[in-house]
Amino acid sequence: MGRCCLLCSVPLPWCTDNRGRTATMFALRDSLKSKNLNWSDPNPCVWTSLGCDAGSRRVSRIQIGNRGISGALTSSLSNLPALTIFEVMGNSLTGNIPSLTKMHALTKAWLQETRFSGAIPVFSGLTSLKLVNVSGNQLTGIVPESLTELTSLSDLALGNNLLQGPTPSFKSKSMNLDMTGLNSFCLDVPGAPCDPRVNDLLSIVEGFGFPAVFAERWKYQQMGRNNLLCANITVIDFKGMALNGTISPSFARLRTLKVINLSHNNLNVVHGDPGIRYHVPPPVPGYLGSSSQNNNVAKLWKNKAYHKMHPQQHSGDQDALKITLGNLCWWK
Repeated sequence: MGRCCLLCSVPLPWCTDNRGRTATMFALRDSLKSKNLNWSDPNPCVWTSLGCDAGSRRVSRIQIGNRGISGALTSSLSNLPALTIFEVMGNSLTGNIPSLTKMHALTKAWLQETRFSGAIPVFSGLTSLKLVNVSGNQLTGIVPESLTELTSLSDLALGNNLLQGPTPSFKSKSMNLDMTGLNSFCLDVPGAPCDPRVNDLLSIVEGFGFPAVFAERWKYQQMGRNNLLCANITVIDFKGMALNGTISPSFARLRTLKVINLSHNNLNVVHGDPGIRYHVPPPVPGYLGSSSQNNNVAKLWKNKAYHKMHPQQHSGDQDALKITLGNLCWWK
């Protein structure tokens, strides 16, 4: 029996809802911190700032904007298919915006002016969605095609984030679009492609989940607007940046690359991928990590070709020509 029916002798109407949806509301309650919410009743339909459909008693509205809430959104939110209005703006929520793909009834998603990070989630199948506001966060990466192809949108706000890649072109031509403020798109022309080197670098950091630390430093004047001024990228040094995820096969597209240092992170190699093998030597002592370093990729480091080009350099971690947070390449 579900948690609701353990607390009442006669099952409430909302108890007949899918057990997973009920659990989702309790998981959301437990993931949020606020003195301004009264969510203690075993029946979510009586919680403050929340509404349920009169017939099915499924949750249809969550309106908890500007209530001094901290914490994070539960990853199971998409288990609320009857949700039509979702408002969490003006709080101090952190982490990623979870997937909304099962919320087929959703018409409004206001998530602006919080502290969300990571990539914009997938919006596939949300054909009822009209109002989306994710401005004023720390969202990174590329605007997904599932959002740009959504024809139901009437109002969309993306400004003041850390978004990169091509300036998005939207299929819905009649909507009110607000992209004012920050962001680091390549060109002003919607849909215009970035420099291929920019695309390769973005694909690489996508494997790490588009960390904000890259987006904050890789502004458009350096790697956007097709102004990567160096002719060749020869060294990538992401040592000790607390990266998680996988090593992208896109490294293989940087044909001039001589040095990769991904040591002291928590990264996984896509074993057997021919693109990865193009630049990464086979696992031998000194290249792939040890448990003592708490790292799956401890060293992907110097090769002979680099030393021939720069014989004055040593094998220490301070060698020249590194792509670091402050030196993507020799831009001006």
